[in-house]
Amino acid sequence: MNTTRQQFILTLGMVVALCVSAATAEFDSNNHLGLKRVFSQYREADTDKNGVMTFAEYTKLLEKKNWNKGRAQGPLPVVLANGDMMIEDFEINSITHMGWKTEGEAFRQGPPNTTRIMKRRVGPFSGKYMLSTYYRGEEDTGKAISPPFDVDLKYLEFLISGGQRPGRLCVNLIINDQVVRSATGLDDDYFERVAFDITEFNGKQARVQIVDDERGIWGHINVDRIHQTDQLRTERIISVAPDTQGARGHIQTTHGRHKGSLSVTEGRIGVGTETIELGELLIAVTDARSQPASEPHALRLKNGEVWPAKILDLEKNQMSVESSLFNKRNVPLAQIASLDFQPQQTFAQRATEPGTLYRTQGEPIPGKLVWIRDKDIAIECVLGVVPVPRDKVRSFVLSAPGTPKSDDLKQDEIGLTNGSVLRGKIAGKEDRIVMEHPVLGSLAFEWGTVKYIQRARENVTWLEQLKVASLEQTGPVASPPPPAMKRSSDQRHLRATRILPHTVVSYDLPFRGDGKLRGELAPVSGCRADMKVELLVDGNSIWKKHVAANSDPMPLDISLPKGSQITINVNFDKRLAFPCGVDWRDAHVIGGES
Repeated sequence: MNTTRQQFILTLGMVVALCVSAATAEFDSNNHLGLKRVFSQYREADTDKNGVMTFAEYTKLLEKKNWNKGRAQGPLPVVLANGDMMIEDFEINSITHMGWKTEGEAFRQGPPNTTRIMKRRVGPFSGKYMLSTYYRGEEDTGKAISPPFDVDLKYLEFLISGGQRPGRLCVNLIINDQVVRSATGLDDDYFERVAFDITEFNGKQARVQIVDDERGIWGHINVDRIHQTDQLRTERIISVAPDTQGARGHIQTTHGRHKGSLSVTEGRIGVGTETIELGELLIAVTDARSQPASEPHALRLKNGEVWPAKILDLEKNQMSVESSLFNKRNVPLAQIASLDFQPQQTFAQRATEPGTLYRTQGEPIPGKLVWIRDKDIAIECVLGVVPVPRDKVRSFVLSAPGTPKSDDLKQDEIGLTNGSVLRGKIAGKEDRIVMEHPVLGSLAFEWGTVKYIQRARENVTWLEQLKVASLEQTGPVASPPPPAMKRSSDQRHLRATRILPHTVVSYDLPFRGDGKLRGELAPVSGCRADMKVELLVDGNSIWKKHVAANSDPMPLDISLPKGSQITINVNFDKRLAFPCGVDWRDAHVIGGES
Protein backbone atom coordinates (compact mmCIF):
# COMPACT_ATOMS: atom_id res chain seq x y z
CA MET A 1 0.00 0.00 0.00
CA ASN A 2 1.51 3.33 -1.01
CA THR A 3 2.09 6.23 1.36
CA THR A 4 -0.65 8.40 -0.10
CA ARG A 5 -3.27 5.66 0.31
CA GLN A 6 -2.07 5.02 3.88
CA GLN A 7 -2.39 8.71 4.71
CA PHE A 8 -5.92 8.81 3.21
CA ILE A 9 -7.07 5.80 5.25
CA LEU A 10 -5.51 7.27 8.41
CA THR A 11 -7.21 10.60 7.81
CA LEU A 12 -10.57 8.93 7.07
CA GLY A 13 -10.24 6.91 10.24
CA MET A 14 -9.59 10.04 12.28
CA VAL A 15 -12.68 11.74 10.77
CA VAL A 16 -14.88 8.73 11.54
CA ALA A 17 -13.49 8.56 15.08
CA LEU A 18 -14.18 12.26 15.60
CA CYS A 19 -17.77 11.88 14.29
CA VAL A 20 -18.42 8.89 16.54
CA SER A 21 -16.90 10.74 19.48
CA ALA A 22 -19.08 13.83 18.79
CA ALA A 23 -22.21 11.70 18.44
CA THR A 24 -21.57 9.97 21.77
CA ALA A 25 -20.01 12.94 23.59
CA GLU A 26 -20.51 12.63 27.32
CA PHE A 27 -22.49 15.35 29.07
CA ASP A 28 -22.67 15.77 32.81
CA SER A 29 -23.82 18.12 35.53
CA ASN A 30 -21.11 20.61 34.58
CA ASN A 31 -22.37 21.24 31.05
CA HIS A 32 -26.04 20.18 31.15
CA LEU A 33 -28.49 22.34 33.10
CA GLY A 34 -30.95 19.49 33.61
CA LEU A 35 -28.38 17.19 35.17
CA LYS A 36 -27.02 20.09 37.18
CA ARG A 37 -30.44 20.69 38.71
CA VAL A 38 -30.92 17.01 39.58
CA PHE A 39 -27.44 16.81 41.08
CA SER A 40 -28.07 19.86 43.27
CA GLN A 41 -30.88 17.93 44.98
CA TYR A 42 -29.39 14.43 44.95
CA ARG A 43 -25.68 14.68 45.77
CA GLU A 44 -25.59 10.96 46.51
CA ALA A 45 -25.82 10.33 42.76
CA ASP A 46 -22.05 11.10 42.56
CA THR A 47 -21.03 7.51 43.25
CA ASP A 48 -17.34 8.03 42.32
CA LYS A 49 -17.13 11.14 44.53
CA ASN A 50 -15.54 13.35 41.87
CA GLY A 51 -18.00 16.20 42.28
CA VAL A 52 -19.75 15.58 38.93
CA MET A 53 -22.88 13.57 38.04
CA THR A 54 -22.62 11.83 34.67
CA PHE A 55 -25.58 10.59 32.63
CA ALA A 56 -24.69 7.03 33.70
CA GLU A 57 -24.89 8.08 37.36
CA TYR A 58 -28.19 9.86 36.63
CA THR A 59 -29.57 6.60 35.16
CA LYS A 60 -28.52 4.69 38.27
CA LEU A 61 -30.29 7.32 40.40
CA LEU A 62 -33.51 6.69 38.45
CA GLU A 63 -33.18 2.96 39.04
CA LYS A 64 -32.48 3.45 42.75
CA LYS A 65 -35.53 5.72 43.15
CA ASN A 66 -37.58 3.32 41.01
CA TRP A 67 -38.41 6.14 38.64
CA ASN A 68 -39.43 5.57 35.02
CA LYS A 69 -36.72 6.92 32.70
CA GLY A 70 -39.23 8.51 30.31
CA ARG A 71 -41.58 10.12 32.82
CA ALA A 72 -41.43 13.39 34.73
CA GLN A 73 -40.27 13.17 38.33
CA GLY A 74 -42.35 15.93 39.89
CA PRO A 75 -40.35 19.17 39.54
CA LEU A 76 -37.22 17.36 38.27
CA PRO A 77 -36.40 17.26 34.56
CA VAL A 78 -36.32 14.04 32.55
CA VAL A 79 -32.97 13.90 30.74
CA LEU A 80 -32.67 11.55 27.75
CA ALA A 81 -29.54 9.81 26.49
CA ASN A 82 -29.04 12.38 23.71
CA GLY A 83 -29.26 15.31 26.13
CA ASP A 84 -32.87 16.24 25.29
CA MET A 85 -35.27 16.85 28.17
CA MET A 86 -38.72 15.28 28.00
CA ILE A 87 -41.73 17.38 28.96
CA GLU A 88 -44.44 14.88 27.95
CA ASP A 89 -44.53 11.78 25.74
CA PHE A 90 -48.17 10.82 26.50
CA GLU A 91 -47.28 7.18 27.21
CA ILE A 92 -49.92 7.20 29.93
CA ASN A 93 -53.60 6.39 30.43
CA SER A 94 -54.55 9.92 31.50
CA ILE A 95 -52.52 13.13 31.37
CA THR A 96 -54.04 14.24 34.68
CA HIS A 97 -52.09 11.39 36.33
CA MET A 98 -48.86 13.24 35.58
CA GLY A 99 -49.92 16.63 36.91
CA TRP A 100 -51.62 18.17 33.87
CA LYS A 101 -54.71 20.25 34.63
CA THR A 102 -57.60 19.96 32.20
CA GLU A 103 -60.98 21.55 31.58
CA GLY A 104 -63.74 20.58 29.15
CA GLU A 105 -64.56 17.28 27.48
CA ALA A 106 -61.79 17.28 24.87
CA PHE A 107 -59.22 15.69 27.21
CA ARG A 108 -61.50 13.35 29.10
CA GLN A 109 -60.47 10.34 27.00
CA GLY A 110 -56.89 9.25 27.65
CA PRO A 111 -54.16 8.83 25.01
CA PRO A 112 -54.84 5.07 24.53
CA ASN A 113 -58.42 5.74 23.38
CA THR A 114 -57.67 8.69 21.12
CA THR A 115 -54.61 6.92 19.65
CA ARG A 116 -56.81 4.01 18.61
CA ILE A 117 -59.05 6.41 16.66
CA MET A 118 -56.35 8.59 15.06
CA LYS A 119 -53.22 6.40 14.70
CA ARG A 120 -53.76 5.65 11.00
CA ARG A 121 -54.26 9.32 10.18
CA VAL A 122 -51.32 10.98 11.96
CA GLY A 123 -48.49 9.00 10.35
CA PRO A 124 -45.37 8.07 12.34
CA PHE A 125 -45.37 9.10 16.00
CA SER A 126 -43.26 8.38 19.05
CA GLY A 127 -43.87 5.42 21.33
CA LYS A 128 -47.15 3.59 21.75
CA TYR A 129 -49.52 6.53 22.34
CA MET A 130 -50.12 10.13 21.26
CA LEU A 131 -52.71 12.71 22.32
CA SER A 132 -55.74 13.79 20.28
CA THR A 133 -58.87 15.76 21.15
CA TYR A 134 -60.78 13.72 18.56
CA TYR A 135 -62.71 10.83 20.11
CA ARG A 136 -66.49 11.20 19.91
CA GLY A 137 -66.18 13.73 17.10
CA GLU A 138 -65.36 17.40 16.64
CA GLU A 139 -67.82 18.82 19.15
CA ASP A 140 -65.70 18.39 22.30
CA THR A 141 -63.61 21.38 23.42
CA GLY A 142 -61.26 22.04 26.31
CA LYS A 143 -57.81 23.06 27.54
CA ALA A 144 -54.92 21.20 29.16
CA ILE A 145 -51.88 22.75 30.84
CA SER A 146 -48.70 20.98 31.95
CA PRO A 147 -46.90 21.22 35.29
CA PRO A 148 -44.25 23.97 35.35
CA PHE A 149 -40.76 23.21 34.08
CA ASP A 150 -37.50 25.16 33.76
CA VAL A 151 -36.40 26.40 30.35
CA ASP A 152 -32.87 25.09 29.93
CA LEU A 153 -32.21 24.34 26.26
CA LYS A 154 -32.57 26.19 22.94
CA TYR A 155 -35.77 24.72 21.52
CA LEU A 156 -39.08 23.23 22.62
CA GLU A 157 -39.90 20.62 19.99
CA PHE A 158 -43.08 18.57 19.44
CA LEU A 159 -45.28 16.86 16.86
CA ILE A 160 -48.55 18.60 15.93
CA SER A 161 -51.38 18.18 13.42
CA GLY A 162 -55.11 18.88 13.12
CA GLY A 163 -57.11 22.03 12.43
CA GLN A 164 -55.58 25.37 11.44
CA ARG A 165 -57.23 27.80 13.84
CA PRO A 166 -54.65 30.12 15.45
CA GLY A 167 -55.49 30.78 19.08
CA ARG A 168 -58.30 28.19 19.03
CA LEU A 169 -56.55 24.94 18.10
CA CYS A 170 -52.98 25.30 19.26
CA VAL A 171 -50.02 24.38 21.41
CA ASN A 172 -48.93 27.37 23.50
CA LEU A 173 -45.86 28.08 25.59
CA ILE A 174 -46.85 30.12 28.64
CA ILE A 175 -44.42 32.16 30.75
CA ASN A 176 -45.59 34.55 33.49
CA ASP A 177 -49.21 33.83 32.45
CA GLN A 178 -48.50 35.14 28.91
CA VAL A 179 -48.56 33.13 25.68
CA VAL A 180 -45.07 33.71 24.27
CA ARG A 181 -45.13 31.07 21.50
CA SER A 182 -48.01 29.36 19.70
CA ALA A 183 -48.45 26.81 16.90
CA THR A 184 -51.50 25.36 15.17
CA GLY A 185 -52.14 22.54 12.69
CA LEU A 186 -52.47 22.87 8.93
CA ASP A 187 -55.91 21.27 8.39
CA ASP A 188 -54.10 17.95 8.01
CA ASP A 189 -53.82 15.07 10.47
CA TYR A 190 -50.32 13.98 9.37
CA PHE A 191 -47.86 14.90 12.12
CA GLU A 192 -45.41 17.74 11.53
CA ARG A 193 -42.40 18.51 13.71
CA VAL A 194 -42.44 22.08 15.10
CA ALA A 195 -39.88 23.90 17.24
CA PHE A 196 -40.28 26.95 19.47
CA ASP A 197 -37.08 29.00 19.80
CA ILE A 198 -36.91 29.43 23.59
CA THR A 199 -33.32 30.63 24.05
CA GLU A 200 -34.42 34.04 25.34
CA PHE A 201 -36.38 32.38 28.15
CA ASN A 202 -33.52 30.29 29.58
CA GLY A 203 -33.70 30.20 33.36
CA LYS A 204 -37.44 30.93 33.51
CA GLN A 205 -40.27 28.58 34.35
CA ALA A 206 -42.81 27.69 31.67
CA ARG A 207 -45.88 25.56 31.01
CA VAL A 208 -47.23 23.97 27.85
CA GLN A 209 -50.90 24.57 27.09
CA ILE A 210 -52.95 22.58 24.55
CA VAL A 211 -56.14 24.32 23.38
CA ASP A 212 -59.16 22.94 21.51
CA ASP A 213 -61.76 25.69 21.27
CA GLU A 214 -63.19 24.79 17.87
CA ARG A 215 -66.12 22.70 16.63
CA GLY A 216 -66.99 21.52 13.15
CA ILE A 217 -64.67 20.27 10.42
CA TRP A 218 -61.03 20.12 11.64
CA GLY A 219 -62.17 20.97 15.16
CA HIS A 220 -59.47 18.85 16.82
CA ILE A 221 -55.72 18.86 17.52
CA ASN A 222 -53.15 16.04 17.77
CA VAL A 223 -49.91 16.32 19.79
CA ASP A 224 -46.99 14.06 20.72
CA ARG A 225 -43.50 14.04 22.27
CA ILE A 226 -43.01 17.51 23.75
CA HIS A 227 -39.36 17.97 24.73
CA GLN A 228 -36.54 20.49 25.03
CA THR A 229 -33.51 20.10 22.79
CA ASP A 230 -30.41 21.85 21.49
CA GLN A 231 -30.60 19.98 18.17
CA LEU A 232 -32.81 21.58 15.53
CA ARG A 233 -34.61 18.90 13.49
CA THR A 234 -37.23 20.91 11.59
CA GLU A 235 -37.59 23.91 9.31
CA ARG A 236 -40.79 25.07 10.99
CA ILE A 237 -39.36 27.26 13.74
CA ILE A 238 -41.49 29.76 15.69
CA SER A 239 -39.37 32.47 17.30
CA VAL A 240 -41.87 35.28 18.00
CA ALA A 241 -44.91 35.69 20.22
CA PRO A 242 -48.35 35.44 18.58
CA ASP A 243 -50.02 38.71 17.64
CA THR A 244 -52.17 39.46 20.67
CA GLN A 245 -53.35 42.79 19.24
CA GLY A 246 -55.23 41.06 16.44
CA ALA A 247 -55.89 43.14 13.37
CA ARG A 248 -55.59 46.84 12.78
CA GLY A 249 -58.27 48.78 11.01
CA HIS A 250 -60.52 51.78 10.44
CA ILE A 251 -63.74 52.29 12.38
CA GLN A 252 -66.68 54.53 11.50
CA THR A 253 -68.84 55.46 14.48
CA THR A 254 -71.86 57.71 14.86
CA HIS A 255 -69.40 60.50 15.75
CA GLY A 256 -66.52 60.06 13.30
CA ARG A 257 -63.65 57.87 12.08
CA HIS A 258 -60.89 56.16 14.08
CA LYS A 259 -57.96 53.91 13.21
CA GLY A 260 -55.48 51.72 15.06
CA SER A 261 -55.12 48.24 16.56
CA LEU A 262 -58.47 46.61 17.36
CA SER A 263 -59.54 44.80 20.50
CA VAL A 264 -62.61 43.89 22.54
CA THR A 265 -62.72 44.41 26.29
CA GLU A 266 -65.86 43.77 28.33
CA GLY A 267 -68.11 44.42 25.35
CA ARG A 268 -66.40 47.65 24.26
CA ILE A 269 -64.30 48.17 21.13
CA GLY A 270 -60.72 49.32 21.49
CA VAL A 271 -59.17 51.12 18.52
CA GLY A 272 -55.66 52.43 19.12
CA THR A 273 -55.75 54.19 22.49
CA GLU A 274 -59.49 54.91 22.30
CA THR A 275 -62.40 52.89 23.64
CA ILE A 276 -65.76 52.92 21.85
CA GLU A 277 -69.08 51.64 23.05
CA LEU A 278 -70.38 48.93 20.76
CA GLY A 279 -73.61 50.88 20.30
CA GLU A 280 -71.64 53.68 18.58
CA LEU A 281 -70.04 51.37 16.00
CA LEU A 282 -71.29 51.60 12.41
CA ILE A 283 -68.49 50.03 10.36
CA ALA A 284 -65.18 48.36 11.13
CA VAL A 285 -62.83 47.45 8.27
CA THR A 286 -59.71 45.50 9.26
CA ASP A 287 -56.39 44.80 7.58
CA ALA A 288 -56.70 41.07 8.31
CA ARG A 289 -55.60 39.12 5.26
CA SER A 290 -58.09 37.00 3.37
CA GLN A 291 -57.46 33.30 3.85
CA PRO A 292 -58.66 30.39 1.72
CA ALA A 293 -61.58 28.67 3.39
CA SER A 294 -60.77 25.22 4.74
CA GLU A 295 -64.15 23.99 3.49
CA PRO A 296 -64.28 22.75 -0.14
CA HIS A 297 -67.63 24.32 -1.08
CA ALA A 298 -69.80 27.38 -0.38
CA LEU A 299 -73.48 28.26 -0.10
CA ARG A 300 -74.75 31.62 -1.28
CA LEU A 301 -78.09 32.45 0.29
CA LYS A 302 -80.80 34.67 -1.12
CA ASN A 303 -80.35 37.18 1.71
CA GLY A 304 -76.72 37.79 0.66
CA GLU A 305 -75.03 35.50 3.19
CA VAL A 306 -72.12 33.27 2.14
CA TRP A 307 -71.35 30.09 4.06
CA PRO A 308 -68.12 28.24 3.23
CA ALA A 309 -69.07 24.65 3.98
CA LYS A 310 -68.94 21.07 2.81
CA ILE A 311 -72.06 20.24 0.78
CA LEU A 312 -73.08 16.73 1.82
CA ASP A 313 -76.34 15.73 0.17
CA LEU A 314 -79.88 16.75 -0.82
CA GLU A 315 -82.98 15.14 0.58
CA LYS A 316 -86.60 16.35 0.50
CA ASN A 317 -85.59 19.87 -0.60
CA GLN A 318 -83.22 20.15 2.37
CA MET A 319 -79.51 20.76 1.71
CA SER A 320 -77.26 19.05 4.25
CA VAL A 321 -74.02 20.99 4.90
CA GLU A 322 -71.19 21.04 7.45
CA SER A 323 -68.72 23.81 8.30
CA SER A 324 -66.00 24.76 10.76
CA LEU A 325 -68.40 27.50 11.92
CA PHE A 326 -71.16 25.04 12.76
CA ASN A 327 -71.97 21.37 12.97
CA LYS A 328 -74.04 19.56 10.37
CA ARG A 329 -77.09 21.60 9.30
CA ASN A 330 -80.04 21.25 6.96
CA VAL A 331 -80.81 24.34 4.90
CA PRO A 332 -84.09 24.65 2.94
CA LEU A 333 -83.40 24.73 -0.78
CA ALA A 334 -85.78 27.69 -1.07
CA GLN A 335 -83.32 29.87 0.91
CA ILE A 336 -80.31 29.12 -1.31
CA ALA A 337 -79.30 31.24 -4.30
CA SER A 338 -76.39 29.06 -5.51
CA LEU A 339 -74.12 26.17 -4.62
CA ASP A 340 -70.42 26.67 -5.34
CA PHE A 341 -68.48 23.42 -5.59
CA GLN A 342 -65.16 25.08 -6.52
CA PRO A 343 -65.26 28.49 -4.81
CA GLN A 344 -61.48 28.90 -4.84
CA GLN A 345 -61.31 28.74 -8.63
CA THR A 346 -61.91 31.68 -10.98
CA PHE A 347 -63.78 31.31 -14.26
CA ALA A 348 -64.21 33.68 -17.18
CA GLN A 349 -67.94 32.99 -17.48
CA ARG A 350 -70.16 34.25 -14.67
CA ALA A 351 -72.57 31.73 -13.15
CA THR A 352 -75.78 33.73 -12.91
CA GLU A 353 -78.54 31.99 -14.90
CA PRO A 354 -81.16 30.47 -12.54
CA GLY A 355 -81.80 26.73 -12.84
CA THR A 356 -78.42 26.05 -14.46
CA LEU A 357 -75.51 23.76 -13.67
CA TYR A 358 -72.13 25.22 -14.64
CA ARG A 359 -69.25 22.86 -15.35
CA THR A 360 -65.50 23.42 -15.16
CA GLN A 361 -65.37 22.48 -18.84
CA GLY A 362 -68.18 22.36 -21.35
CA GLU A 363 -71.44 24.23 -21.81
CA PRO A 364 -73.79 24.95 -18.87
CA ILE A 365 -76.70 22.53 -18.45
CA PRO A 366 -80.13 24.05 -17.67
CA GLY A 367 -82.34 21.79 -15.61
CA LYS A 368 -83.67 20.80 -12.23
CA LEU A 369 -81.45 19.63 -9.40
CA VAL A 370 -82.30 15.96 -8.67
CA TRP A 371 -79.65 14.69 -6.28
CA ILE A 372 -76.29 15.44 -4.69
CA ARG A 373 -74.12 12.48 -3.78
CA ASP A 374 -70.50 11.86 -2.79
CA LYS A 375 -69.39 11.25 -6.36
CA ASP A 376 -71.88 13.03 -8.59
CA ILE A 377 -74.64 15.61 -8.99
CA ALA A 378 -77.69 14.88 -11.14
CA ILE A 379 -79.67 17.32 -13.30
CA GLU A 380 -82.99 16.59 -14.95
CA CYS A 381 -82.86 18.24 -18.37
CA VAL A 382 -84.05 17.64 -21.96
CA LEU A 383 -81.76 14.59 -22.10
CA GLY A 384 -83.32 13.10 -18.98
CA VAL A 385 -81.53 12.69 -15.65
CA VAL A 386 -77.85 13.44 -16.28
CA PRO A 387 -75.29 12.69 -13.53
CA VAL A 388 -72.15 14.88 -13.56
CA PRO A 389 -69.03 13.96 -11.52
CA ARG A 390 -68.55 16.32 -8.58
CA ASP A 391 -65.04 17.30 -9.62
CA LYS A 392 -66.44 18.50 -12.97
CA VAL A 393 -69.13 20.72 -11.37
CA ARG A 394 -68.39 24.38 -10.89
CA SER A 395 -71.70 25.55 -9.42
CA PHE A 396 -75.46 25.25 -9.57
CA VAL A 397 -77.54 28.44 -9.59
CA LEU A 398 -81.01 28.15 -8.13
CA SER A 399 -82.07 31.79 -8.33
CA ALA A 400 -80.77 35.18 -9.36
CA PRO A 401 -79.00 37.12 -6.58
CA GLY A 402 -81.64 39.16 -4.79
CA THR A 403 -81.39 42.55 -3.16
CA PRO A 404 -81.50 42.53 0.64
CA LYS A 405 -85.01 42.79 2.06
CA SER A 406 -85.95 45.39 4.66
CA ASP A 407 -85.67 42.77 7.42
CA ASP A 408 -82.14 41.92 6.24
CA LEU A 409 -81.14 45.59 6.50
CA LYS A 410 -82.20 45.55 10.14
CA GLN A 411 -79.53 42.94 10.93
CA ASP A 412 -75.82 43.44 11.55
CA GLU A 413 -73.44 41.98 8.97
CA ILE A 414 -70.00 40.48 9.44
CA GLY A 415 -67.52 39.39 6.76
CA LEU A 416 -64.73 36.98 7.64
CA THR A 417 -61.29 36.38 6.16
CA ASN A 418 -62.42 32.99 4.80
CA GLY A 419 -65.15 34.61 2.67
CA SER A 420 -68.07 34.08 5.05
CA VAL A 421 -70.79 36.72 5.11
CA LEU A 422 -73.24 36.41 8.01
CA ARG A 423 -76.21 38.45 9.24
CA GLY A 424 -77.44 38.60 12.82
CA LYS A 425 -77.00 40.64 15.99
CA ILE A 426 -73.46 41.70 16.93
CA ALA A 427 -72.31 41.91 20.54
CA GLY A 428 -69.00 42.09 22.39
CA LYS A 429 -68.14 39.37 24.89
CA GLU A 430 -64.87 39.27 26.81
CA ASP A 431 -62.20 39.48 24.08
CA ARG A 432 -64.25 38.46 21.04
CA ILE A 433 -66.91 39.67 18.66
CA VAL A 434 -70.06 37.60 19.10
CA MET A 435 -72.92 37.26 16.63
CA GLU A 436 -76.29 35.80 17.50
CA HIS A 437 -77.32 34.26 14.19
CA PRO A 438 -81.00 33.42 13.63
CA VAL A 439 -80.13 29.97 12.22
CA LEU A 440 -76.61 29.12 13.40
CA GLY A 441 -76.93 30.37 16.98
CA SER A 442 -74.10 32.05 18.89
CA LEU A 443 -70.84 32.49 16.95
CA ALA A 444 -67.63 34.05 18.35
CA PHE A 445 -64.82 35.63 16.29
CA GLU A 446 -61.40 37.10 17.01
CA TRP A 447 -60.40 40.30 15.19
CA GLY A 448 -57.81 38.39 13.18
CA THR A 449 -60.61 36.47 11.40
CA VAL A 450 -62.82 39.51 10.71
CA LYS A 451 -62.64 41.49 7.45
CA TYR A 452 -65.46 43.90 8.24
CA ILE A 453 -68.45 44.58 10.48
CA GLN A 454 -71.51 46.63 9.56
CA ARG A 455 -74.00 47.52 12.28
CA ALA A 456 -77.67 48.16 11.62
CA ARG A 457 -79.01 51.30 13.30
CA GLU A 458 -82.58 52.59 13.11
CA ASN A 459 -81.54 56.23 12.69
CA VAL A 460 -78.71 55.53 10.22
CA THR A 461 -79.23 54.94 6.48
CA TRP A 462 -76.41 54.29 4.02
CA LEU A 463 -76.39 56.44 0.89
CA GLU A 464 -77.05 53.53 -1.48
CA GLN A 465 -80.07 52.51 0.61
CA LEU A 466 -81.81 55.88 0.17
CA LYS A 467 -84.72 55.91 -2.27
CA VAL A 468 -83.86 57.75 -5.50
CA ALA A 469 -86.46 60.50 -6.06
CA SER A 470 -85.04 61.84 -9.34
CA LEU A 471 -81.99 61.39 -11.56
CA GLU A 472 -80.63 63.67 -14.28
CA GLN A 473 -77.71 62.54 -16.46
CA THR A 474 -76.23 64.51 -19.34
CA GLY A 475 -72.98 64.29 -21.22
CA PRO A 476 -71.09 65.67 -24.22
CA VAL A 477 -71.36 62.31 -26.02
CA ALA A 478 -73.36 59.90 -23.89
CA SER A 479 -75.02 60.06 -20.51
CA PRO A 480 -72.90 58.88 -17.58
CA PRO A 481 -73.97 55.67 -15.85
CA PRO A 482 -76.25 56.08 -12.82
CA PRO A 483 -74.79 56.20 -9.30
CA ALA A 484 -73.65 52.72 -8.27
CA MET A 485 -72.43 51.18 -5.06
CA LYS A 486 -68.95 49.64 -5.24
CA ARG A 487 -67.47 47.31 -2.67
CA SER A 488 -64.12 48.58 -1.40
CA SER A 489 -60.84 47.11 -2.59
CA ASP A 490 -58.76 48.76 0.16
CA GLN A 491 -58.70 48.58 3.95
CA ARG A 492 -59.96 52.07 4.71
CA HIS A 493 -63.66 51.72 3.96
CA LEU A 494 -66.31 49.11 3.18
CA ARG A 495 -68.12 50.52 0.18
CA ALA A 496 -68.52 53.63 -1.95
CA THR A 497 -71.33 55.17 -4.00
CA ARG A 498 -69.71 56.32 -7.25
CA ILE A 499 -71.16 59.40 -8.98
CA LEU A 500 -69.74 60.70 -12.27
CA PRO A 501 -69.83 64.32 -13.57
CA HIS A 502 -72.97 65.67 -15.24
CA THR A 503 -75.10 63.80 -12.69
CA VAL A 504 -77.77 65.29 -10.44
CA VAL A 505 -79.38 62.75 -8.13
CA SER A 506 -82.00 63.41 -5.42
CA TYR A 507 -82.76 61.05 -2.55
CA ASP A 508 -85.73 60.97 -0.17
CA LEU A 509 -84.58 61.54 3.42
CA PRO A 510 -85.86 58.98 5.95
CA PHE A 511 -86.32 61.66 8.62
CA ARG A 512 -87.72 65.18 8.81
CA GLY A 513 -85.63 66.68 11.58
CA ASP A 514 -82.08 67.97 11.55
CA GLY A 515 -79.51 65.38 10.57
CA LYS A 516 -75.97 64.71 9.42
CA LEU A 517 -74.24 63.40 6.31
CA ARG A 518 -71.03 61.61 7.26
CA GLY A 519 -68.43 59.52 5.47
CA GLU A 520 -65.53 60.32 3.18
CA LEU A 521 -65.31 61.92 -0.29
CA ALA A 522 -62.52 61.03 -2.74
CA PRO A 523 -61.83 61.25 -6.48
CA VAL A 524 -61.99 57.91 -8.29
CA SER A 525 -58.73 56.06 -8.89
CA GLY A 526 -56.89 57.55 -11.88
CA CYS A 527 -59.09 60.63 -11.97
CA ARG A 528 -57.88 63.16 -14.60
CA ALA A 529 -60.15 66.18 -14.09
CA ASP A 530 -61.12 68.52 -11.27
CA MET A 531 -64.77 68.56 -10.20
CA LYS A 532 -67.37 70.67 -8.47
CA VAL A 533 -69.58 68.94 -5.94
CA GLU A 534 -72.67 70.54 -4.45
CA LEU A 535 -75.12 69.35 -1.80
CA LEU A 536 -78.70 70.68 -1.59
CA VAL A 537 -81.62 70.05 0.75
CA ASP A 538 -85.06 70.71 -0.79
CA GLY A 539 -83.34 72.68 -3.55
CA ASN A 540 -81.34 74.94 -1.22
CA SER A 541 -77.54 74.71 -1.49
CA ILE A 542 -75.94 73.87 1.87
CA TRP A 543 -72.43 72.75 0.88
CA LYS A 544 -70.00 73.14 -2.04
CA LYS A 545 -66.57 71.66 -2.58
CA HIS A 546 -63.87 71.77 -5.26
CA VAL A 547 -62.40 68.26 -5.64
CA ALA A 548 -59.05 68.19 -7.41
CA ALA A 549 -58.17 65.18 -9.53
CA ASN A 550 -55.29 64.24 -7.22
CA SER A 551 -56.78 65.35 -3.90
CA ASP A 552 -56.66 63.18 -0.78
CA PRO A 553 -59.89 61.74 0.66
CA MET A 554 -61.73 64.32 2.74
CA PRO A 555 -63.84 63.47 5.79
CA LEU A 556 -67.51 64.46 5.66
CA ASP A 557 -69.48 65.79 8.60
CA ILE A 558 -72.19 67.96 7.04
CA SER A 559 -75.16 69.23 9.03
CA LEU A 560 -78.48 68.74 7.23
CA PRO A 561 -81.36 71.17 7.92
CA LYS A 562 -84.95 69.98 8.04
CA GLY A 563 -86.12 68.79 4.65
CA SER A 564 -87.55 65.92 2.64
CA GLN A 565 -84.88 65.48 -0.06
CA ILE A 566 -81.13 65.66 -0.38
CA THR A 567 -79.59 66.35 -3.81
CA ILE A 568 -76.02 65.68 -4.99
CA ASN A 569 -74.75 67.58 -8.04
CA VAL A 570 -71.41 66.52 -9.55
CA ASN A 571 -69.94 68.43 -12.50
CA PHE A 572 -66.65 69.09 -14.24
CA ASP A 573 -64.67 72.13 -13.19
CA LYS A 574 -63.26 73.93 -16.30
CA ARG A 575 -62.02 71.03 -18.44
CA LEU A 576 -63.39 67.59 -19.33
CA ALA A 577 -61.20 64.50 -19.02
CA PHE A 578 -61.80 60.84 -18.35
CA PRO A 579 -61.76 58.86 -16.17
CA CYS A 580 -63.43 61.17 -13.69
CA GLY A 581 -65.83 60.91 -10.76
CA VAL A 582 -66.18 60.94 -6.99
CA ASP A 583 -66.62 58.11 -4.49
CA TRP A 584 -68.82 58.72 -1.44
CA ARG A 585 -67.10 56.26 0.88
CA ASP A 586 -69.21 54.74 3.66
CA ALA A 587 -71.51 57.75 3.27
CA HIS A 588 -74.61 57.73 5.45
CA VAL A 589 -77.27 60.06 6.78
CA ILE A 590 -78.07 60.06 10.45
CA GLY A 591 -81.04 61.71 12.11
CA GLY A 592 -83.33 61.08 15.03
CA GLU A 593 -86.76 62.45 14.14
CA SER A 594 -88.76 60.27 11.72
